[in-house]
Amino acid sequence: MIALILFFKRRPISLFNGVLLIATVGSILGAIILTTGYLNWLVLLGIIFAVLIGIAIIIAILSYFIGILLLWNAAVVWRREQHSLANSLTLLLGVYVLVSPLVLNLLRNTLPHLLYRFLIDIEGMIFFYLMAWLVCYGLSFFIYRFIRPKHDKAYLIVLGAGLLNGDQISPLLKRRVQRGLDFANHQYAKTGMYPYVIMSGGQGGDETIPEGVAMANYARSVGFPETQIIVEDQSKTTTENMQFSKEKILAHGFDITKGLFVTSDYHVFRAGIFAFDNGLRINGIGAKTRLYFLFNALIREFVAILARHKKVHLIVLGLIITFALVDVTLIPWLNNYR
Repeated sequence: MIALILFFKRRPISLFNGVLLIATVGSILGAIILTTGYLNWLVLLGIIFAVLIGIAIIIAILSYFIGILLLWNAAVVWRREQHSLANSLTLLLGVYVLVSPLVLNLLRNTLPHLLYRFLIDIEGMIFFYLMAWLVCYGLSFFIYRFIRPKHDKAYLIVLGAGLLNGDQISPLLKRRVQRGLDFANHQYAKTGMYPYVIMSGGQGGDETIPEGVAMANYARSVGFPETQIIVEDQSKTTTENMQFSKEKILAHGFDITKGLFVTSDYHVFRAGIFAFDNGLRINGIGAKTRLYFLFNALIREFVAILARHKKVHLIVLGLIITFALVDVTLIPWLNNYR
């Protein structure tokens, strides 16, 4: 637990926090089980095992119906959002979950035994590898949400998103901006000092004005002080949001450590990684996302985080293929030799 606390304070945005949380919970649970067993507290020990069995049953039930749940979520997202690849991740995952057992059964009946075993080994190890990443991401994301920033900020960075009709902020973007303004107003109520709010977002190909300008227009329309608004209108990506906003921060002479970024809640963790990459060791807060869209968005964020470690994945894939070859060639040969 001490390692988790120390590492989290030094780097709150890290997948390693998920690993440390697993180790912490496991060690605490193990210590409790050993202690109750040693002291012969059979009733408490029985309750602990009953809870663990209940959790396992719930996970098994959800796993059994996960394909159907994913397709249902995909249908809701497609009915309410644009039909894009980014909004189709639950659809693709649901199809994979439902179809893959049928494909594997077909391959088992058509492929040579060793080739089928080779493919099954690879599929199983890749699945385990991705699930390990997913668990670490989910737990790290969960821990990060417990951060409650102090109302002592010199600046806020509100990250942009696509505009409607070329010049109007979307409901998602409005929630981001309003989340930042609410924090700024709350800080003013507590301390008498507004933070400067950097509206960060450039102009897309289908937009008639930069996102930062549209965000600033909305802030003015709800009565936020004009003097506390700074527009950053060149960024096209999250990393550019952080990079170009940092230039504004340095140009205005703000204390770079006294800041906060604002985005959608599902995007906070990955945006924090980009902030750290650009030398902004600041935390973030998130605006609420509609529940039906959250799962698809979290999968998208997970895929984007995986994409940051391509070399690691290639090395692991090479090891997986090697282990699978050993399993279908060397191990059977050793068994025959014996």
